[in-house]
Amino acid sequence: MKTGIIDIEYYLPDKILDNDAVADSIGKWKPSEIRAKIGIAERRVAGSDEYSSDLAVEAAERLLSRWPPQIRHSIDLFIFCTQTPDYVIPTTACIVQRRLNLSSSVAAFDINLGCSGFVYALSVVRSMISSGDASLALICCSDTYCKWIGSKDAVTRPIFGDGSAAILLGRLRPGKEGIGSFIFGTDGSGWDKLIIRGSGGHGALNSPTIKEEDRHLYMNGPEIFRFTTVTVKNVIYSLLKKLDLKKESVQWFVLHQASGFILKHLIQTCGLDIERTPIMMENTGNTISASIPIVLKALMKSKIQPGDRLVLVGFGAGYSWACCDVTWQHPSEFEVLSLPQ
Repeated sequence: MKTGIIDIEYYLPDKILDNDAVADSIGKWKPSEIRAKIGIAERRVAGSDEYSSDLAVEAAERLLSRWPPQIRHSIDLFIFCTQTPDYVIPTTACIVQRRLNLSSSVAAFDINLGCSGFVYALSVVRSMISSGDASLALICCSDTYCKWIGSKDAVTRPIFGDGSAAILLGRLRPGKEGIGSFIFGTDGSGWDKLIIRGSGGHGALNSPTIKEEDRHLYMNGPEIFRFTTVTVKNVIYSLLKKLDLKKESVQWFVLHQASGFILKHLIQTCGLDIERTPIMMENTGNTISASIPIVLKALMKSKIQPGDRLVLVGFGAGYSWACCDVTWQHPSEFEVLSLPQ
């Protein structure tokens, strides 16, 4: 039983943080310098009363509204991918399951991974559908990093934006290809290169008073860049070798939207075609695990065609990375359309 992506939707908060506001806040770069360096003009920021679950529910409701009501109640696997959960306990997936009115027979859980999280979630869905343990899945990728960023942080403030994506996946009809092979990797030596030190049990329970800077996201930019440039090239080549594919046989390379600077460097060093490797973060910023599905949604509108082969690459905090290939299919090729009307 092959598994594929049926539909995608995303949601961005209303509040816009443009480069003028960022420049005023950090007092280091001009707005034009921010755009030229990282390829971002504005990013969205969740409101004070908006959390990861709220963004996910908005994206999922927009997605499910396009489908017959029985689709919602036929979902038997729900994965919530976030590094900014509403609570440490309980899992945010339970909160969203209730708000979306999904069946109580659904398997629902969080994946605590950042920018590689979507690709990891795809692997779990593929495995559970292939084994027969699930038949119709919903992934929500949602993060509110901006709540954890210091207003004057010149490293993280210009890059990250809040956002969410909802992805519907299911069994394909016989003979159709969908989500294919994966390459995974982890290098825990980079655990402290992108971190909120005052979060979780280690920071909150062992420190009588948490320093203000430890409540904020810290990123070692040069080390993240070094990790990315080495790892992404290797993982793409490893996947192509595993599949016995040439780059020319892939219609789209969709990389996590880390920054315009990093993506342009990767396109050059990996020898990718810039026309087939989208950079679409100018008005969103780096939206963590939602960045790849947001790009896929944009491609769905006019560019991606049934039968196109894609390579998806996620990489980020931890260090963690994952890469896979996907053959795109029209929604009519999924068994979900055989559900009773």
